[in-house]
Amino acid sequence: VFVAPDAPVKVVQLRLENSGLRQRRFTVTYYAEWVLGVDRADTQSHIISEYAEEDHALLARNGYSAEFGQRVAFVAASKQPHGLSADRTDFLGRLGSLIHPAALKRVGLNSRVEAGADPCAVLQLHMDLAPGAQEEVYFLIGQDADRQAAQALIQRFQNPHAVEAAWLATQALWAQLTSAVASKDIGDAM
Repeated sequence: VFVAPDAPVKVVQLRLENSGLRQRRFTVTYYAEWVLGVDRADTQSHIISEYAEEDHALLARNGYSAEFGQRVAFVAASKQPHGLSADRTDFLGRLGSLIHPAALKRVGLNSRVEAGADPCAVLQLHMDLAPGAQEEVYFLIGQDADRQAAQALIQRFQNPHAVEAAWLATQALWAQLTSAVASKDIGDAM
């Protein structure tokens, strides 16, 4: 998990390897609750969600926000999702919780993306791995100035080379920051 140093996007990478002797199917689910404002209770009824199939992304905006009404948030996957939902109640269940989401106790999500739901973003991917095979998938969460800018950001980071470059840039940035702190501490000790 890391944040790109030059873009408003968080990358969650997952690499799985099937070390068993038979083919395995793994289901990977990413869940995020939209706030898009100060307080979820105040903003949830104003959040509009949509699914951009070509980008494998759930998009959301809060048009009611005077300052940020045009901004578009997103959760995207590196490959076509098997299932999705923009309805928190569908995922968690009527009395469900993050500890035991109802949707993970059944097969599939309802793929419902509509106004008036309790907004969230859930993307579910299948990974079919032969014995000894491995696969890497990643999820992107972020936001940009408008729908077009958000989709450009998604498309940029759906390129595995862009994700790798952002990871290397993040490591370099943290190495620089922590070496400056370590150098200062050593100098102060002398």
